[in-house]
Amino acid sequence: MLDKLIREYIADMRAQGSSEATIKSYTSHLLKFKEWCNANGIDFTKLSIKDIKLFHNYLLKQDLAHHTVNMHIYCLKGFYDFLVEEGIVSGNPVLTRRLAIKEEKIRRYHHV
Repeated sequence: MLDKLIREYIADMRAQGSSEATIKSYTSHLLKFKEWCNANGIDFTKLSIKDIKLFHNYLLKQDLAHHTVNMHIYCLKGFYDFLVEEGIVSGNPVLTRRLAIKEEKIRRYHHV
């Protein structure tokens, strides 16, 4: 069922005009989430905030850049918004403001 919903979400993103680069990265992020759910016996329709934190920590342990971890979480938020709209789940457990990692800004110095 999760595979089918991921395909529907990606098709919805295409219909809304998302770029192919965004679609490619969201597909990758959602497949990683699906693999994690399968490996940990997680029912995506009953996902809790605690489960999201476990997924978040799993991503951090993969030594991914903070930006990449944040993109996975933002992707999941959008996917769960879609699931709410489709009536698959009753609420979105992904709280991005609590999970987003502060990213270092690249400072550029101009020599005079």
